[in-house]
Amino acid sequence: FATELKSAAPIKDGVIQGDLVIVGGGDPMLSMDDLIAWAADLKQRGLVRVTGGIRVDGSIFRGSLYGDFWNWGDIGNGYGSGVAGLNLNHNRYIIVFRAGAALGSPASILGTDVEIPGVAWNNEVTTGAPDSGDGVVIHGGETTSAIHLRGTVPLGAAKFQVNGAVPDPAGFAAHQFRRVLQAAGIQIGRSSTSTAPAAHSLLQHTSPPLIEIITSIHASSDNHETECVFRMLGVKAAKPSAEVIREHWKTRGLEFIGLRMEDGCGLARADFIRPFDLARLQLLAGQGPHGAAYKASLLSRDGLRWKGGAMSGIRTSTGYVTGKSGVEFCYAFMVNHYADGKAVSELSKRVMDAMLGL
Repeated sequence: FATELKSAAPIKDGVIQGDLVIVGGGDPMLSMDDLIAWAADLKQRGLVRVTGGIRVDGSIFRGSLYGDFWNWGDIGNGYGSGVAGLNLNHNRYIIVFRAGAALGSPASILGTDVEIPGVAWNNEVTTGAPDSGDGVVIHGGETTSAIHLRGTVPLGAAKFQVNGAVPDPAGFAAHQFRRVLQAAGIQIGRSSTSTAPAAHSLLQHTSPPLIEIITSIHASSDNHETECVFRMLGVKAAKPSAEVIREHWKTRGLEFIGLRMEDGCGLARADFIRPFDLARLQLLAGQGPHGAAYKASLLSRDGLRWKGGAMSGIRTSTGYVTGKSGVEFCYAFMVNHYADGKAVSELSKRVMDAMLGL
């Protein structure tokens, strides 16, 4: 994934005439530190002023920030952050609450770790039981100016952190880059509505290698990172991402039955896959040209290599197990529509122990 900074004109006598344009490449790993490095580079090259503003080109990813089947209760929260052509800090922020003095009393907002421009906070969060954990649900939406905060934080929490999703990734990135440039001593003009082409390339930033992103996905089950990779598959092939995946695995000998992919991360509850196909996919992935790298990217412990995933009432794990015989098996374990999470955990442990005994 490549992100490029362009301008309407080169630096001349410390000045850029016109706008700066950040051209997003769908990178899920672009961070504030990367913008700070850009500003330092520009400062070192003698830039002191930009007469125009900052524009963002995120056109590499078309359509909504969210999957069509993502739940309303997910898309304002950090784990459901939108996927744009330009993403900064995973399009997330941290909001900090202080619990009230008594059960049921209002919780107050202390602030956010980064400024979210153009947003009004509607805080309805109250104080829950001392051991209740994170009960906050954030209702946002694409480019919304109103974010609704509901649910509970635990009694006694002085600085309780909750992850939220930035509603306007392009505006957020432009705003933060403006602040970074100003902190570096570079003057920047007002926000721009210009559509003039920016033909001069100033800087490029390249994401970590794909295997590092995949390793991060397997470690954290990050929906945002996964969805960026999924959408880029479609961009590169100029066809729907799900079709690219079907075609690839068909050439490898796996023709899915009953597969439905409405997104890449699995946040859509309309996604379907058979456990048998998921287990066979592990077999073929492990035997492929990048099989060793793929296996090494998975979580591992005591003869198991796996990737797990969970939603409300759904739990899945898939990967490889090496039994006491030394033989490696591929597996997929999937439980849907359960009411007792503890019972599912106990069942999962019994299944894993049985496989390790093979």
